Amino acid sequence: LRAVASARAVADEVDAFIERSRRRDQVSKRVKRGRKAIQRHLKLRAGVERARELTSQIRRRIEPWRPLEEKSALLRGLSRIEELRSSSNDAFTEAVASFESALSLDRDDPDARSSMAEAYWLLFEEAKKRNDRREMAALERWLLTYDDGRYAVRLRGEGALTLDTGPTHAEA
Repeated sequence: LRAVASARAVADEVDAFIERSRRRDQVSKRVKRGRKAIQRHLKLRAGVERARELTSQIRRRIEPWRPLEEKSALLRGLSRIEELRSSSNDAFTEAVASFESALSLDRDDPDARSSMAEAYWLLFEEAKKRNDRREMAALERWLLTYDDGRYAVRLRGEGALTLDTGPTHAEA
């Protein structure tokens, strides 16, 4: 009877090990999918910026009173910006969904948590460029939910500055 119980315990341990291994594999795949989506998001955001620059150049060359037919390049540029922005948002949403899916399997997985924090940091930086304080505050809360401490330091704005002067007795 003891041998059967011991064999059952060993089998249970083997099953648990296999399940943990499968779960880690699934978490890893979902994190990788999310990271690919973040890369697409970044490429699309760069495309948005390029399209904005080109559209701005076109806008400067066209007088506002010109007929609509002469503004077709400008309208195409504006449409392209919206298309790229929408695709960028979709890629970001896909990334967050992938990271959340990974975290649903293992809430403490360090790769999934740091990837999610990095995703929210990207949005935080974009909000900061726009000086959108309300969005920055909301994103900071999300960011700190997943942060391992790396972003908390950046958010506090702490740092050090070393200034080397010459000659050595110079004052700054």
